[in-house]
Amino acid sequence: MHWFGNYGSMMGPGFGGVFMVIFWILIVFLIVYVAGRLFRQGGIGEERNKAADILNERYARGEISREEYERIKEDLRR
Repeated sequence: MHWFGNYGSMMGPGFGGVFMVIFWILIVFLIVYVAGRLFRQGGIGEERNKAADILNERYARGEISREEYERIKEDLRR
C-alpha cells in the first residue's frame, strides 16, 4: 500500500471516478445549454421569420400587391 493509499482519497476506491464522470456530464450539459440559448436568441432563422412577419403584415394591410408579395417572399426563401 502506498503512503497516500488510494491516491489520497478518503472515500474509497472508485468514488473519485464517479465524481469525474458527473463533472464531465455537467460540462457537456452546460456547453449544449449555452449553445442552444445563443442560437435561439438570434440568428439567420429568426431574422427570416421577422422579415416574413413584416411581409405578411404589409400584404394584409394592402400596402403591397400580390405580385410584390410573391416576389419578396421568394427572395426571402433564398
